[in-house]
Amino acid sequence: MKAKEMNSVNKKTVFVIEGRHFFTRRTSNESIEFDVICKSKQTPAGIIPLTPISKSLWTSTIEAIQEYARVVWDIFLPSHKAIAFVTYDCQKSTQLSGWNENEQCLNFFNACFAKASMNSFLNSTQPSPTYDDSAFISGLQTAIEALCVPTKTQEERIKNKQSDLNKGRIILISYFKSDSQIKAIAEYILDGLRKCNHVIANTVEMGSFPRKLPLNELNLVIINTHPINEPSKVTDLPHHEISSNVSCEVISVKSGSFIASKLMSLVLNHYNLASTTVTGIPMKEEQNASSSANYDVELLHPSEAHIDLGDAFNIKSIKEGAQYETVSLKWCTPRTSSVDLHYCSGAYRVTSVDVNSRPSSCLTHFLLNGRTVLLEMPKSKGTKVMSHMLSSHNGEIFIHTLGTGRSVLEDPPSISEGSGGRVTDYRINEFGALMKKFHLVRCKTLQISGKEIIPPIEKARLSLMRQTLYWPMVIGHTIIFNISSQIQPLINLIPKETLTIEGDMNECKKAIYQIVNMESKATPLPVPSIASRGKGPKREELYKLLWKELEHFLSVYATTPEHNAILNCLRELHAKPENQTEHSASSMSSSPPQATTTNGAVKKELKDESELAWKELDAYNQMTEREKTDTFSEPVHKKPRLSNKSSALSSTSSESGPQSLYSIWMKKLEECHVRKHPEFAGRTLGTNIAPLYVNLNEKHDL
Repeated sequence: MKAKEMNSVNKKTVFVIEGRHFFTRRTSNESIEFDVICKSKQTPAGIIPLTPISKSLWTSTIEAIQEYARVVWDIFLPSHKAIAFVTYDCQKSTQLSGWNENEQCLNFFNACFAKASMNSFLNSTQPSPTYDDSAFISGLQTAIEALCVPTKTQEERIKNKQSDLNKGRIILISYFKSDSQIKAIAEYILDGLRKCNHVIANTVEMGSFPRKLPLNELNLVIINTHPINEPSKVTDLPHHEISSNVSCEVISVKSGSFIASKLMSLVLNHYNLASTTVTGIPMKEEQNASSSANYDVELLHPSEAHIDLGDAFNIKSIKEGAQYETVSLKWCTPRTSSVDLHYCSGAYRVTSVDVNSRPSSCLTHFLLNGRTVLLEMPKSKGTKVMSHMLSSHNGEIFIHTLGTGRSVLEDPPSISEGSGGRVTDYRINEFGALMKKFHLVRCKTLQISGKEIIPPIEKARLSLMRQTLYWPMVIGHTIIFNISSQIQPLINLIPKETLTIEGDMNECKKAIYQIVNMESKATPLPVPSIASRGKGPKREELYKLLWKELEHFLSVYATTPEHNAILNCLRELHAKPENQTEHSASSMSSSPPQATTTNGAVKKELKDESELAWKELDAYNQMTEREKTDTFSEPVHKKPRLSNKSSALSSTSSESGPQSLYSIWMKKLEECHVRKHPEFAGRTLGTNIAPLYVNLNEKHDL
């Protein structure tokens, strides 16, 4: 059942509990150890331990209902969410409480069920010899009549002549033996609700407001609880509609701790609540005050407190032994030296799941004493993220939702404060043109027989997704869009879903030939982001980046044979000049891929070279003028030692992969130094052996 539908019927809830002999006396068969004396180490010998006890179905059910009601009363005001209780036996049904605000508390609950338990025990001393399957009729009839009684809030709305639909929920808890009983309950609910509404409509009301209201919508929850060692005899049924205004749900659950856990899950579902587990709470040990340990405390609150979390940090997990999710937030040690003001978007009441545990009690007293606790989301990267805050107001504890993003009270963010830092060269004009191009207008859906009809909004969404498969946001991240005036047909036609062979394909190929012509004429490319400081990259490197970006642009949209033909044309044209200059003496370009290389290898190598070139370009732009001068100034070199082995090694290393700009420049300087000095004869011969003092034995006249 959706949360919106649950909220519409949770203003009034009636619990109908069986009080017959079989239910009050039947044990749940869940053993409970209560003899703590015999378990201690100082137990004297000879003492026989006591036998474990087991609660009855009635006791386990009442304790589970008490926790259900406690959660509702702790979080919501009695005037907003009210709960009533009805018991029935073989003789009659009894309404224990109504919609008065003074009856919506645990003290009244305990007093009512203490008396009801005693009456059930006295009435069950002489059990009925037969099991009456229709005993629940009186309890359901009393519950329907109770839902027709207006609450104080409904009375005020009626006096103010405000329309208000009367909706409610009935939770029937008993031990059922067959599916026929469930079917009989559903049939009686439909018949009883129809008769009750008919009587109320035909009755002349007395007074300033109606004494009873017709029931417009009803949600029936049937819970079959049975001993833990017995199988269920009733089939579970999920939430389903049995009429236009009545919905039903059948749940089978074991008694004892199982029904308590099930009702805790139901209260979260019925009232749209959420669970938050505060982890890492530092607390001193009860037995050893000198040491401390970390504990966890689970809190319940309206689910609106988690509306800003989402799944960004993956902090949700299924609670162990339960059927609902909990969000884990880390305790952050409060600072008492300074007062920090946090932007808060909401405050909601909270209550502990286990109010009797020592960690929950310590946390409650800590907050009621005026302290404040910040809750930290798990770290992703960077600083801490404080998402919630626990604090008390007027004796009640609230969880505050803190703003994790920019506050609405601040000025709008500047366009220079984007995700990439202080970026100022966004393609603002192009984005405005894109918005005008995809302006939505109303249209009618054409009904074409034999064809699948796609809604217009879906077609518009798919078209926008295709047009923006490759759409750089920043001017400095693209080259082809900076020369759009020269290749405008290519940029406009490629994103289309289909291309014509004669018209569109020829225009796209002409644009590619235009780029080839620009490269042959050494036309400079406009790159504003890299021309601010320094010399910048060479023209050959920019054209190399242009070809890589253009290939990526075409490959993204290559979904038809026509698009693939244009992509192949680009690769063929781009491969020809590279093959022609492969063995040239150009020292500023690395070895291009061979024409015989497969398409996959070519694409991978081009991608690696493109990434390397962009990295070198970014590193060059980030350098200061002093760093550029120190890096590219002529250093003092020793005379290089040349040999066949070393020359072969250097040639091999130069051909093994792309070289950096610094290595190319150093190689050129070494070649210049070699040409300025005569080479040693031993290195020139290649044998590494040269005779010394060859004219020593010759006689010369002095």
